[in-house]
Amino acid sequence: MLANIDCDAVVAVVNRKQTFGVAIDILEAGLHLLTEKPMAQTKEAARQLVEIANDKGVTYSVGFMRRYDNGVRKAKKIIEELTGYLKEFNLSEIEYAEETTKVKVSRSISNSSIISTEINKKQLTIEDNDVHVTSPIVGTAYLASEPGAKKFIELGQKVKKGQTIMIIEAMKTMNHVPSTQDGTVSKILVKDGEPVEFGQPLISVK
Repeated sequence: MLANIDCDAVVAVVNRKQTFGVAIDILEAGLHLLTEKPMAQTKEAARQLVEIANDKGVTYSVGFMRRYDNGVRKAKKIIEELTGYLKEFNLSEIEYAEETTKVKVSRSISNSSIISTEINKKQLTIEDNDVHVTSPIVGTAYLASEPGAKKFIELGQKVKKGQTIMIIEAMKTMNHVPSTQDGTVSKILVKDGEPVEFGQPLISVK
């Protein structure tokens, strides 16, 4: 019957126990095939299907839904949290990276120009001979480790390269931001609890 069908490929949706037998008939007829997982009940049966597909010069694909995969669930949770940050801080884009996981979420917002203008004004206040330390991530800047605690830096304070100048909270994680050089703090460009974007100047060092 399959030999008389005028088509190039077949999508077979059958009971899992019937997949192997149906797949053999379709592949033997020289038709490309897509089935759901599992393709067979044993490794030997699966190899047999692969050998038939290779012998007939056709493609045998197996659909695999990853909706409940741990990696997919984690990515979904991260995207939901990042989307929440976009709305809460009125951001146009936010990126999260952890080991091998990297997620970027962006959106178009009508008042994005306001955010850019504020950042540009801060950049213009930096003197040409000063070096500014910028935010490595999007988040909320804090000048002390906790409310009421001593600030990491003060105006006129000497800092060393690698010394923590503030922390930025992102995805409920406190990230310490180090100074990129030795020098004296000439300007602190953000307020405690202020949302910051990636690349935004935090302090000026001379």
